[in-house]
Amino acid sequence: MSDLPATHTHGITRAAGECVKHGLPMIEGLKAITCNAAKILGLNNRLGSIKVGMDADIAIFNKNPITSMQSSCVMTIIDGKVVFASKDAFPNINI
Repeated sequence: MSDLPATHTHGITRAAGECVKHGLPMIEGLKAITCNAAKILGLNNRLGSIKVGMDADIAIFNKNPITSMQSSCVMTIIDGKVVFASKDAFPNINI
C-alpha cells in the first residue's frame, strides 16, 4: 500500500529495503509489503499471502527487490496465468 499520490507504489520495495538496511529482519520487510499491509487494509482474508483460495498476483524478480535496486520483474502471474515473461529470462514461454 502507499500514500498515493504522495508515495507511488514503485517505491514500496525501496522503502522496505531501507528498513532492512537499518536492521529490520528481511522476513519482516517482506511481510510489511505483503501480509501486514493486507491486514492493515482489512483485506488479509483474500490478499497478502500465497495460499489456496487467496487472490494472488505474483511478480518474480531476477534479484531480491528489497535489497537490490537493480532488480527487475521477469515474470508476472495473475489469476494463475502468466501475463508477462521476459524473453531474456524465459525464451521458451509464449504468452
